[in-house]
Parts: sequence; structure tokens; C-alpha cells
Amino acid sequence: MKFQIIEPRKLDDAWPIVGPLLNKAVSLSNHKLNIDDLKQHCDAGAYLCWAVIDDGQIIAAVTSRIIDYPQSKALSMDFVGGSRMREWLPLAVAELKKHAKRNECSSFEAYGRRAWEKWLKPYGWTPTEMTYEMDLTNG
Repeated sequence: MKFQIIEPRKLDDAWPIVGPLLNKAVSLSNHKLNIDDLKQHCDAGAYLCWAVIDDGQIIAAVTSRIIDYPQSKALSMDFVGGSRMREWLPLAVAELKKHAKRNECSSFEAYGRRAWEKWLKPYGWTPTEMTYEMDLTNG
């Protein structure tokens, strides 16, 4: 099993598999972006797209981006989709941490539903805040 970046020049070939894997997570973003927007951001280099590959098949995908805060940089894991996460999550966390350190990030962030805590806690993640949102488009 491998966890690797999909090179931007190969993303078009992988997107018919990767896009549907990521679409469920993207659809939970409260209409902030859609799967086509995510593809454009990946093409532009704003996000990296990673693949979990087992026996030559992509079974899961993850996107990451680097956030430049005024006092530090963080690697953000934004969208995750696919299957068999219990098997590949340790590999993904290890590779993403290496990528974060190579890019001088001082922290590693993830965005997701409350259920993510049970998956990430064994790797040393702690929840730091809740996000509250109000929809202003409906009155």
C-alpha cells in the first residue's frame, strides 16, 4: 500500500477515480466549493491531491494545502474519501507530517465532522475549536 502525491500532470488521468472519492467530503462543505472548484484548485497548485494505492488501484484520496498564517505555517488536510481508512490512515499521517516538515509547517490541521476525533486521536490530534456557521442566504 502506498500514499503518494498525484503529480499535477497526471491529475486529469486520475480525476475520474479521485473526484468521486472526494465528492462526498466536498459536498459536506456547506456549498463553499464543489468538486469542480476543488479540481481547479488542485490544477492551480493551491491543493495537493494524494492517493492511497493498493495493488495498483486507487482506493482513497486526500487533499492538503499549506496555510500561511502571520506567525506560522500549517499543513491542512481538508478532504478525505475512499475506503479502508483504518488500514491506510497511519501511512497517510506519517507522509503528510513529512510533507509538512519539508515545507516548514509548525502544525498539521484537519477539518471534518465531530466523528473524525475518534480516527485522529490515536495519532496525537486534539480538537482545538468548533466552527459555528450561520446561513445568510435564507432570510
